[in-house]
Amino acid sequence: MHTYSLSKNFREIVNTILVSSSILILLILEYLQCEDRMYAFFGIEQGFWYVICKVFWGLLPFSIYGGVTFVYNHYVWRWKLLQNWHGVPDLAGRWEGVVVSELKEQDVPIMVIVEQTWTKIKIRTKTAKARAYSDSAIIESTESGEIYVRYSFINVDENNVSYQGYNRLRFAENELAGNYFTEKEIPGECGRGSKGKIYLQKE
Repeated sequence: MHTYSLSKNFREIVNTILVSSSILILLILEYLQCEDRMYAFFGIEQGFWYVICKVFWGLLPFSIYGGVTFVYNHYVWRWKLLQNWHGVPDLAGRWEGVVVSELKEQDVPIMVIVEQTWTKIKIRTKTAKARAYSDSAIIESTESGEIYVRYSFINVDENNVSYQGYNRLRFAENELAGNYFTEKEIPGECGRGSKGKIYLQKE
């Protein structure tokens, strides 16, 4: 998986909230005197285990922040209420549809698998004769409320020939649709590349 960008700067806001939440948890633990209670519960006053507990408590702030960040990064950001706020759609899952190429008379069935967290994404595409994987991406939210997924990818065809491509797809109610462009060499059309449209629906 690779990182992806957002057109709106929500990640800094979220990180500030996560840091503040971690500090609040530490203050609550301090207020409840949890460290002293831990020593009393286990009967630890000195020696090796006392040092171990001190080290554990010293690392606790980092552990709490790491845990809070992990939970948000993998789960919490997907909550519908939060998605309405930050505008980042949950694209993870399997998508199926067709590619409509300007060079082919017949539509080509396509399958897309998306893995996504709050900070990373991986978009894998498969057709009967080629496979592709994303190497950069941005989720763009416009002022009018539209959401676009823009990403570049490396395509490898059945002859193991690879070339770069780019998709710009509009997201709406579990559907993705838009244009694609590639650097694939077209016989008799030097420097033109291939292009067309993609229509996808989430399974």
